[in-house]
Amino acid sequence: MDETKTHKRGWLRKLAELVGLAGGSKWVRCARRIVAVAVLVGTIGWAVNTVEVVVDYYRYVGRMTFDHKVSPAVVVRENFHYNSRKVVNTLTGRTTIKRLDWMAKSVDGDSLVLFSDGKYRGYFDLTTGEPIIAAKWEHAWIFSEGIAAVERGGKVCFIGHNGQKVMEPEFAFSGMLDGYCFHNGRCVMDGADGRVGLIDRQGRWVLKPQYDELTALHGGKFWQVNHCDRYGLLDDSLHLVLPCVYRDLWLDDEARVVVTRDDWTMALLDLNGHVVNEFVFTHIEPLNYTVLNDQGEPVNHFTGRYVYSTALGHYGLTDGLRALTPPIYSDFSALNADVILGTNSGGALERISHKALAAER
Repeated sequence: MDETKTHKRGWLRKLAELVGLAGGSKWVRCARRIVAVAVLVGTIGWAVNTVEVVVDYYRYVGRMTFDHKVSPAVVVRENFHYNSRKVVNTLTGRTTIKRLDWMAKSVDGDSLVLFSDGKYRGYFDLTTGEPIIAAKWEHAWIFSEGIAAVERGGKVCFIGHNGQKVMEPEFAFSGMLDGYCFHNGRCVMDGADGRVGLIDRQGRWVLKPQYDELTALHGGKFWQVNHCDRYGLLDDSLHLVLPCVYRDLWLDDEARVVVTRDDWTMALLDLNGHVVNEFVFTHIEPLNYTVLNDQGEPVNHFTGRYVYSTALGHYGLTDGLRALTPPIYSDFSALNADVILGTNSGGALERISHKALAAER
């Protein structure tokens, strides 16, 4: 016991001598004290500087946070440093969903927002951010017309805002459809053979699976259908008003049909299939040629013709009123006002006479 105390006193004495509190002459002890104070001050300064660096770092990390507005009171708070997202109610300051991978709002203004926590999917309230239907579904889709499709265990069913099933039928999940949304009381559903049809809100087939694709147009008043890579049109009664013979088909704002034919020409049709406008295109631009002026600078001149396109890589010539060539070329260039070169589908250049085109009018 006495040896232990003696040992401790020995170490204390050495420490006292080190800081100048014991041993040596008066001047030696003074010098030691000065050194000890300097070391102490340096250590304190280093510690303070380290704390400031750490504080500045976390302030910097905090500034890497950005709020994405979901509704007047709800934001998705994203931290780019940690690559994290959460749902926050800005009125209460409360984090309502701690882990968010992604979210998707309904296109028809439904009050429930689809979200994923990285593993499962659920729904939170648009106005409060509070989770309403827990994230427990392997796949889920946005609410449309008051109901939403969810999938678990390879089966797709439809639920309401309370999370309960709203129809008895369940459907096999194929993963081939982008989403299960209702449009005008109908939803695209795939059948056992890979073809798609339409079901109603009771889960009954109103259009048997018989098409390769079905797309709602004008809110489900019309349906674009695809069969063997050709498009047609169904009306609201699901009658085939235009057969599946077109490369592409869509409706303009006035419910007129824009079609692309097999030869890549486009036309505007009415719902009876009658031609409203024989010459339709997606893009048009003037065709110019270049000559050098007296100073040797290139100057563009207009040929009097335009290049129009009906699809990517399909171009033709027009005078602005009618098609002068079909859209069978991939490119055009003009050598002068009278000679135009077109690259055909085989990659070969064809010489097209500007005067010959004018003579055809």
